Amino acid sequence: MQLIEHYAELYRRWKPEKEREEVQVTVPAIAECLHCTERNAKLLIRAMRLNGWIAWHPGGGRGRSSRLRFIAELDGLLLEQAEALLAAGSIEEAAALLQSPLLTERGRERLRYAVSRFFGYHIHTGDSGRRHLLRFPSYRRPGMLDPAYATRRTELHLIRQLFDTLVAYDAQSGQFRPGLAHHWERDAAARRWRFYLQKHVRFHNGAPCESEDVRATLERLMPPERPGGSPYGRLYGLLERVEPVHEHLVEIRCRDSCYGLLSLLASTAASVVPRQLPVNWAFRPEGTGPFLIARRDDRVLELAANPDYFMRGTNLDRVEMWFLPEMYEKVPMTTLLSLSFFGHAPGLRTQGGFPLPQEHHGIADISGANRDASRLYPLYEAESEMGGMNFLHYRETGESAELTETWSQVEQADRGCKYLAIQQRRSGPLTDSPALRSLLYDAVRQETGIRLLGGNRGELADRFVRSPLLAEYTAAEADCRAGGGGSASEAPSCDRAGWPRPECKLQLVTYAGAGNERDAEWLKQALAPHGVAVSIRLVPYERLASGEVLAEADLLLLEQPADADDEWALGSILGCRQSPLRSCLPEKTLRRLDSALGRLAAEPLRSERLLQLVRLERELLADRSVIVWYRWRQTASYPSELEGVKINAFGWVDYRQLWFRESGSGWSAEHRLTDAERSDPG
Repeated sequence: MQLIEHYAELYRRWKPEKEREEVQVTVPAIAECLHCTERNAKLLIRAMRLNGWIAWHPGGGRGRSSRLRFIAELDGLLLEQAEALLAAGSIEEAAALLQSPLLTERGRERLRYAVSRFFGYHIHTGDSGRRHLLRFPSYRRPGMLDPAYATRRTELHLIRQLFDTLVAYDAQSGQFRPGLAHHWERDAAARRWRFYLQKHVRFHNGAPCESEDVRATLERLMPPERPGGSPYGRLYGLLERVEPVHEHLVEIRCRDSCYGLLSLLASTAASVVPRQLPVNWAFRPEGTGPFLIARRDDRVLELAANPDYFMRGTNLDRVEMWFLPEMYEKVPMTTLLSLSFFGHAPGLRTQGGFPLPQEHHGIADISGANRDASRLYPLYEAESEMGGMNFLHYRETGESAELTETWSQVEQADRGCKYLAIQQRRSGPLTDSPALRSLLYDAVRQETGIRLLGGNRGELADRFVRSPLLAEYTAAEADCRAGGGGSASEAPSCDRAGWPRPECKLQLVTYAGAGNERDAEWLKQALAPHGVAVSIRLVPYERLASGEVLAEADLLLLEQPADADDEWALGSILGCRQSPLRSCLPEKTLRRLDSALGRLAAEPLRSERLLQLVRLERELLADRSVIVWYRWRQTASYPSELEGVKINAFGWVDYRQLWFRESGSGWSAEHRLTDAERSDPG
């Protein structure tokens, strides 16, 4: 036990009613309190006095009372201890102090601010010159980083930093550009493709990247699908074989025309990996990307710049992601979701049978009097894995939280969305009752509910992928239906007259994080007055696709990330083997969906392929097989000296684009030219 803990024990036992007031105490009583001998008690008293923590006036003889006065504030002592640990680089030990029961709430906030200053963008000068470091906390450890298996946004983002693909999709131009392949060509039927590989490319372990590695990469994705195989396997069903012509030329042969092959090859799943993968490779993989893994353990994932990167190198030297759940304070769900929001308070205003928020209530009402340790949920939800976890935690909190002119900010809506998959594969109330599915739709599709839940929840989603191009195709499809005498509405109207019925019980399955706990609780409370009793089951993310979980789930509350390429993003949602959405669809619907997806590859025009994908998506939405809910507002707040900050498709910032602008020496923003001004010769 450390000295500060002994001090805390004494403070709790003899804390005076008035500050700095002396108390009467004996050495035997102190020894009993600290569970030590009287000799050790005297040594501890002496150490505390020398540290200036207490004033001690010993009694006149053995057994007589002494006078004790507490000088040091517990919060202050813990703060000093944390700052000393941070100065020594012991970030995990400093963050662990946030869980100390010795802290007051104010002390905990002060300590959190002190620890947060350790994070951010730093410049270190040493023998090797100036080194630029980006350091930030994370509420969870990243999982395995095998491109063939990763499906979560954090892992997908990291894979983009660690690996390269044969070709890359450029979202700005809507075109594919060279990656590991500097040139490619195909035959007229798009059945035979050739890719010429860049020379002098090496994996992080020093091995050359050659055509054999491309073959090994794609064969891991190709059918026949096997138990434990890649969840993306069925998307690569048209690939017949991959033939290395020589070390820098590879030929891909397809069973039939595959005009969308470039989308498949630009995906994270097709990131090129070494031909031989050692045991536990996925924990610390080696790609060819701009960053390599320098360190990975239970507390930190450290990326270092790849000095041999074959494209333009990064200006950032190191990135550190610290797994520190202590940084994310937790509060009770009963505080976050007051029952008065859900029809239990007199005079509650409603809309369509669902509650409107009351002005005098707020999701962030977390007064200490209402705390209940039995049910804890993340308070800093915006920094959980929802697309908000990027640079927000670099910004100061508490009294210094307001943005000043030295800070910049960018914001966008998530490309993916939160959604609810409805189990229709087995007989039950959701399969048999369109009225119940309509009730669920009405509960989910409310802007008032999003405002009530708060946090970084943003706009209602109207499709899986946020894309101006897909929005155009959706509008065009609606116009076609309307012109043909059909309805142009998003979905046919379902009569709710068949509801309510005797109480219906549904199990909602989701995973911890991404705001799912709060969302699930909101749905449970919102549906209860309508005779729908929802039980919530949290399972590890990796078990969402297991047969045991799917056999019992009526509803799946999930988050769908979306990569930059619309064709891959929507195609993988509809066609991925382990897609939870597919696991909920009836066999008849799946056969129809797979038949339509199988015909897409033979369509030469990308625009037509996208239109067909949109039609398939709208059919599922119209049938209430799935209900898309909302998109996260993704915000990055950062020092204005940090340049190249753009939020990518996964809600993170691409590290390779970051660089730090020097200030001082009489140089200021007024001396800078914009890109347009630099390119203007006049």
